Amino acid sequence: MKHLKNTLIILLSVFSAHTALFSKNPEFPISDLPDKFQSGSKAVVREASLTLEIEGPDKVIEHHKEVLTIFNESAFRKAYFTAFYSDFINISDIDIEIFDASGERVRKVRNSDIRDFSAIDNGTIFSEARVKAYKPDYKEYPFTIVSSYQVKRKSTFFLPWWTPHYGEDVPVLKNSLKVIYPKDYNLRFKEYNITDIKEEAITDDTKTLEWTFKNYIPEDSEPYAPLFPQTLPTVYLAPGIFELDGKAGSMESWDSFGRFIAGLNSDRQELPEKTIAEVKKLTANLESKREKVKVLYEYMQGRTRYVSIQMGIGGWQPFEAEVVDEMEYGDCKALSNYMRALLLAADIESNYTLVRAGSRPVPLDPGFPCNNFNHAILSVPLPQDTIWLECTSQYQPFDFLGSFTDGRKVLMIENGKGKLTTTPVYTEQSNIRKTHGEITLDAGGNAQVTSKTVYKGTYYDDVSPLVDYMDEKDRKKAITKSLHMRGFSLKGFSLKQQKEVTPSIERTVDFSVDNYATSMGSRTFLPVNTFNRFTDVPIKLENRRWPVFIQRGWHETDSWTIAIPENTTVQAKPESIAIQTPFGLYRTSVEKKEEHLFYTREFIVRKGEYPPEKYNEFREFLAKVARFDQQKCLLSKK
Repeated sequence: MKHLKNTLIILLSVFSAHTALFSKNPEFPISDLPDKFQSGSKAVVREASLTLEIEGPDKVIEHHKEVLTIFNESAFRKAYFTAFYSDFINISDIDIEIFDASGERVRKVRNSDIRDFSAIDNGTIFSEARVKAYKPDYKEYPFTIVSSYQVKRKSTFFLPWWTPHYGEDVPVLKNSLKVIYPKDYNLRFKEYNITDIKEEAITDDTKTLEWTFKNYIPEDSEPYAPLFPQTLPTVYLAPGIFELDGKAGSMESWDSFGRFIAGLNSDRQELPEKTIAEVKKLTANLESKREKVKVLYEYMQGRTRYVSIQMGIGGWQPFEAEVVDEMEYGDCKALSNYMRALLLAADIESNYTLVRAGSRPVPLDPGFPCNNFNHAILSVPLPQDTIWLECTSQYQPFDFLGSFTDGRKVLMIENGKGKLTTTPVYTEQSNIRKTHGEITLDAGGNAQVTSKTVYKGTYYDDVSPLVDYMDEKDRKKAITKSLHMRGFSLKGFSLKQQKEVTPSIERTVDFSVDNYATSMGSRTFLPVNTFNRFTDVPIKLENRRWPVFIQRGWHETDSWTIAIPENTTVQAKPESIAIQTPFGLYRTSVEKKEEHLFYTREFIVRKGEYPPEKYNEFREFLAKVARFDQQKCLLSKK
């Protein structure tokens, strides 16, 4: 009996302790969230903070914290935890917890649950970069995930940028950035779309800057808006002086930043005597500098390949040219430096150039020097022109950059100094798609079609993989997909690539389409433009916030000859259309001559930036193009 009594006392004690443990106030119940943050949201950031402690040009400590509530599957990926590290970046003190809808903790993530793996991709063969990652195994919505960790960086060269924005449909209750640094350290910052929220504090030794957003409701993105960061609240940070692997540098001006890069690249252009002799031989009978550069560029393309190399300061310092010559591979820095060495062997000067690559790049701010680059290319000055070389591609046409690095500010290293310049801009005069085709229509409405299309500028970019990378089977699949419609049957195709002067690809396609024209009784409806219809009409906006930004213009021309069956008459055909706007023009016409219809179309959109109040006018122009591209002729039997 006494034993039973003691057992009951123990059980009651355990139960009381258990009840006390789980009856405390929950930390993150969904009920605490204001209704406006729950309605229509995929997720909510309850709290986020980034605190930077800059102790000097070679030491930065970051403290990250995030409290994120996930409402449904569409936002589940936002709950993923990832943190990259390397020899220059150390990650520690990772803490991750998950709370259910009532605010009770349901997961305490252990270190063994966090994956740690190499961050290299298939194109990277040398890299110190690694990643720590965690994918939640909890999907009872809604839930809240709380994470925090610390980062130690060995250089201020890699200071992060910050925005309170987590994406559309993700409101933010609170998000803050705090930077603490020595009072005598020249930390620089640039604010975009932020006014009157920065707070400053100064002590005897340090200065603190802090930005805090509360109850931030993201606005919907707008079509044809300017590039980031021009449309979001953002803070960029950059050092005055910094150290990178023991090498001191300054980012106080583009010139000083360029001098640092020039120092990293100095004395790395030596080539073996055998290669120098080959350069002399290749260029011996060429008169113009342009011819010599072209021959050496194609020589470089033919004997090297691109791999990503991200090791130590090698993330910014290229391999020596003689190493690339021996190994026959390199990353963008190494291959650009190697090409520079080949040109020097021919007594031709060139300029190593840093760029932010990508089809929609983050623009450089001329007034705010910072490290915002992810790629290197080469420029070769001529008396009246500049040659631009993308050195990582074995297929890229000579002096053609394409949409990867076109039309943007870059940092050119010239005579050991840095200066900003701009890469070539591809406008509607450059981006050309020209089609001529013939359609033979039979009495049943079926069509035999032959078309020839020439692609130039960024249109060339779009179709060049057909020639450069794909085999015949994949080419056929890609062409079939691009033209596919009900009753489509591909009979044959050919591709002709021209890399001289203005690169172009000519694509000829022969195919048939069943029921191309639709019959209703004695009448037949014949579409005049099936193969190049514009359909990408943006949404209508009543209160446009941002300017209309057309990053690249284009120019399309189409001409088709349509043979109609015998004993067929054209009862009605579309009227000629001519639309002129500040944004571009659109013209079509359909003419009948004997048993043929002749359809022509011209569509131009001009690169530029236009006031927000012009948006709906621009949209209406595109909507008219889309509508008129759908027009048909009415045929009937005689």
